[in-house]
Amino acid sequence: MARSSPDRLARLESEHPEWRPWLLPLARARRAASSAVWQTCLPTTALEAGDETPPLLAGAVIAVEPRLLATWLAELAGAAAEAGSASAGSLRARAGSLDALAVLEAGLDQDRRRLAALAADVGVQSGALEAVAGLLAWPLLQTCGQQWAHRIPPSWRGGYCPICGAWPTLAETRGVERVRRFRCGRCGSDWHADWLRCPYCGMAEHDRLGSLVSELAAGRRRVDVCRACGGYVKGLTTLQATPAPDVAVADLASVDLDVVALEHGFTRPEGAGYPLGLRVVETPRRGRRLFAWRA
Repeated sequence: MARSSPDRLARLESEHPEWRPWLLPLARARRAASSAVWQTCLPTTALEAGDETPPLLAGAVIAVEPRLLATWLAELAGAAAEAGSASAGSLRARAGSLDALAVLEAGLDQDRRRLAALAADVGVQSGALEAVAGLLAWPLLQTCGQQWAHRIPPSWRGGYCPICGAWPTLAETRGVERVRRFRCGRCGSDWHADWLRCPYCGMAEHDRLGSLVSELAAGRRRVDVCRACGGYVKGLTTLQATPAPDVAVADLASVDLDVVALEHGFTRPEGAGYPLGLRVVETPRRGRRLFAWRA
């Protein structure tokens, strides 16, 4: 697998300075994900993945040191505010009033309704908290993806991520063999993607499936669509797998494909492909470690 490169984020920021309120927190999340502290938060037991079974994190109990999480939440809100997000400025001011464990739990489960309620409780915009909650969970999810990649069975055919239950962020067509693989932008997972099957509704009739292809992209970038459920997945042609931390960056860099899909009336489903129903609890005091990913 190709190595991740922070230069991709820098290039995006140069090309799209208006994205800085998202790119700066993402850069912080990438740095945070390199810390071994997140390995101590992984559940000691997880489901074994089979063919279209619940994802590995379903029903998990995750223990996190509260101060670690509160510090991380404040840092993300601060980064977004520093980058110019007005709504994040309000979130930064009220971050200390939020239950960071509850925010992480809702972020892991992609529970928008609960995040909206948590935001209303402290008087911040739900969209700002939802964006930060996704990044709050990102280092932990990336660690799950790294540590559990070997547990994804080759026979997995679920449309949702076999580790975190998210819908695929994009589909890669790789190498001369043109192997098609789904990728998760949250945990970086990589799993089999059938050419003629919608990940959302399972439609496999070729006349209900199609692609929107840009003439300028020469087939390297496209939007795969399902006329049965109205869903779409962005498709990218690559020589090799995108490094796990860069899947989210590739998603941002291909936002023009999202625009094309929306213009043609296709959308991505909201929320999780498989709600995890997990719990986030406090780490017992004797098992707590220092929050130490800063150099």
